Amino acid sequence: MSFNVNTVTLAGRITKEIQLQQSQNGTVFTRVGIATDGRKRKDGKTPTNFIYVTVFGQSANFLAQYAKKGTTIWLEARLEQNVWTDQQTGQQRSRLEVLSNNVQIVHNAQGVQQSQVAPQQFNQAPVQQAYTQPQAAPQQFNQAPVQQAYTQGQAPVQPQTMEQTTVNSTDVPF
Repeated sequence: MSFNVNTVTLAGRITKEIQLQQSQNGTVFTRVGIATDGRKRKDGKTPTNFIYVTVFGQSANFLAQYAKKGTTIWLEARLEQNVWTDQQTGQQRSRLEVLSNNVQIVHNAQGVQQSQVAPQQFNQAPVQQAYTQPQAAPQQFNQAPVQQAYTQGQAPVQPQTMEQTTVNSTDVPF
C-alpha cells in the first residue's frame, strides 16, 4: 500500500509586512517569511529557522488585512519542486517551494490571542469565505464549498495596489 501525502503544518511569526502580488492569470498571492524556533541544542541555544511560504487567494487577502510583522500564524501547506533553467548559465535549477491556502492567525503582533481563520482547502474551487470568531470546525479535503457569514460587521477590504508578478501555473495549488 502506498500513501501520497504531501502536507506540511507550520506555525511561526511573520518576519515582514504582507505585500500582495498578482499572477498573470489574476491569482492573488503573497510570499510570507515566518520565523520558527528550532530544537534546543546541547549548548542551550535555540536556533531560529526562517521559512518562506507562498499563500494564495482569500488566505493571502486575509493575511494582508489582519496580519503584520510579528503576528503568529498557523498554516497548512504542501511542498512542490520548482524546476527552471537559469537564463545566465543555462543550467537547470530547482527549489523546494512551500505552498499554502489555509492560514489561521494565532496571536496578533501585540500578543492578543485571536481565532481568525481563512480556510480554503486544496482541490476546491475558490469560494467566498468568512472570517469567524470563534473558529468553526475546519473543512475537509474535497468537501463541497461552504459559504459562511462575516461576523465582525464589515466586509474585508480589498488591497488597492497589487504588483504584477509572473507565477508559473504549476506553483498554484488549485
